[in-house]
Amino acid sequence: MTGPVTVAPLLEVRGLAMHFPVSEGIVLSRKIGDVKAVDGVDFTINRGETLGLVGESGCGKTTTGRCILRLERPTAGEILFDGRDVNRMQRGELVALRRRMQVIFQDPYSSLNPRMKVGDIIAEPIKVHGVEPDAARRRARVRELLAICGLDPKFTDRYPHEMSGGQRQRVGIARDGRRLPFRALERRHIGRRNSLRVRRNVVLGELELAHGTPPVGSALRWHTDPAFSRS
Repeated sequence: MTGPVTVAPLLEVRGLAMHFPVSEGIVLSRKIGDVKAVDGVDFTINRGETLGLVGESGCGKTTTGRCILRLERPTAGEILFDGRDVNRMQRGELVALRRRMQVIFQDPYSSLNPRMKVGDIIAEPIKVHGVEPDAARRRARVRELLAICGLDPKFTDRYPHEMSGGQRQRVGIARDGRRLPFRALERRHIGRRNSLRVRRNVVLGELELAHGTPPVGSALRWHTDPAFSRS
């Protein structure tokens, strides 16, 4: 008889550190220290799991997420995505990696190009990553994603400033409409249970059900809890 099959974690972070140098002087600048935004972080996310990072503002949650996505080069540590070290990946490997990841930002307006129409915003990652090369099918996919996220498919011709905050949040989720194994979600003030956050969770669930069950992937969520700030 064969033993149980061991499945490697989807994401494994070991000893992650991100230090930002502090310097003084204008003409003759010299380093006088470091800001240790992240220092010795370890965690594992298995397939289908969601991990929440909770802490006060400025404790390194967002920096941790940026390092995982290779938007920052960490000072030290390992980030293994599906068994591969993200820090050692070359440009071509990173492009392939980012086909499998997506960030959903807390502030949707700052993450949407104000000069692009909603349809183009949602279609861009589908086109760039070669998910649907046919233009007609891509437009149909965009309309389908808008409908899944509770928006009128006619919104493809609108600009972000013509939509409410909740509608822009749904556009950000629709842009996440590819079948992905990993998502990073930025959320603030976990103690404030506002209706926008509840609607976002519902829409994410509808998006996963539209792709089929079980849920399509894992997630890392980071929160700012006022309780930590008061301590």
